Amino acid sequence: MKKRVISAIVALVIFIPLIILGGMWFKVAATVLAVLGMREFLNLSGGEKRPKYVDLILYALVILLTFMDKNRTSYYFLTLLLPMLAVIYCNNNKKYNADDAFKLIGMTILIGTIFHEFTVIREAGIMKIIYLFLIT
Repeated sequence: MKKRVISAIVALVIFIPLIILGGMWFKVAATVLAVLGMREFLNLSGGEKRPKYVDLILYALVILLTFMDKNRTSYYFLTLLLPMLAVIYCNNNKKYNADDAFKLIGMTILIGTIFHEFTVIREAGIMKIIYLFLIT
């Protein structure tokens, strides 16, 4: 418990100034948190049976989704790229299956989009992002 409280205090000391600064600093922080979240998910979902290049592709996709532009052209590009990733991932049917691939794709889209929306909410105003964190 003591370890969690200390790490929460350290995270607040780092994160509160980034919320106040906003802009590119907040986007970079959101991207780092998105990649760390994706890493946690990948570690949970059987990383030993997945090639490492798949992890790198998923990290890159999360970064791309987080830095998505306002008209979401990169999002539409990713909808074309992700099915190709599923085919690559399922190429060796003995180790993986389509269910594993689509779980990874779903989590990639979910994590990237959520952290992108954090940056959009912060751009709308500091009070909105503070409200978001307070209600959770």
